Amino acid sequence: MDNQTLKVLIDKIITNASLSIDERIEKVLGLGQEEHTNHDPQQQKEEIADEIQRHEERTEVLQPEQEVIIFKSLIELIQQSDTPSDYYDELLQLYAYLAATYSDMNQYRPIEEIADDVLDLMRHGELSWDIIEEPVAEIMDVLGDTVYNHDLYEMLILYLNTANKAGELNESMKGWIRKMLKLRILLEDGRWCDYLLKTDLQSAIVKLMTSEELLKIILAPEISGRKKDPIEYTTEWEDIYYDVEDELDRRFANAPKGRGFCFHYWNAKKELLKDKYGIDWRSPSQMNPRIKFD
Repeated sequence: MDNQTLKVLIDKIITNASLSIDERIEKVLGLGQEEHTNHDPQQQKEEIADEIQRHEERTEVLQPEQEVIIFKSLIELIQQSDTPSDYYDELLQLYAYLAATYSDMNQYRPIEEIADDVLDLMRHGELSWDIIEEPVAEIMDVLGDTVYNHDLYEMLILYLNTANKAGELNESMKGWIRKMLKLRILLEDGRWCDYLLKTDLQSAIVKLMTSEELLKIILAPEISGRKKDPIEYTTEWEDIYYDVEDELDRRFANAPKGRGFCFHYWNAKKELLKDKYGIDWRSPSQMNPRIKFD
């Protein structure tokens, strides 16, 4: 099935007003799968989340670009429905799958838009812990592989606030807590989100983390284990990073990637950032002089 055929089929299903939202979602997710027996209409709302998960087990494997078409179409369908709040659970699952698909395709720019949409839901939707626990954790995992640290920081705070309110902040959450606290230190303008750090969350973190753990974070907040130039934690960096990477990929497309290549790459990156964007950037080797790079 080519992309255009897929879009036509999806459009026919989504615009079919004789079907309920649940029926349209199921039919779109069923494209490329074997037909399932019809569900009892009264059970559709309960089973739609399972249908989304079954989409991962389709019998006819679609291309990632086609998965994107499906997920985006369903997200738009829910957003434009009369009662989108009835489908927040399904919506977050779809966002999680869409973010993972973009990551698998090495397309990171669209993940920022996904993060912004999810943040808007978390800010204003009063989502319960049961709804956000798994899909938002998956989205944060993907977001952590991008440069969009500001979105990740805010999402972490909202996620931890919800977990704490639900009584779910425990030892298993320490990884998220450490990342949130490190970003608070590393982000140049981290104070912009301080109003979200509720007093009860701060108290819960202090009780959960030992003084040694908190001190270690303060003394070594680097997330990757290596120091980065502070410019890499600014919104300015987020805005231009992937443009810079694309330009460097074009320049070095046919270059041998052997020993010492990283230094040639970093020098070119340093020059490009300075000449085109007026940014003075220090490379990993400059920021970590005691580490040997090949």
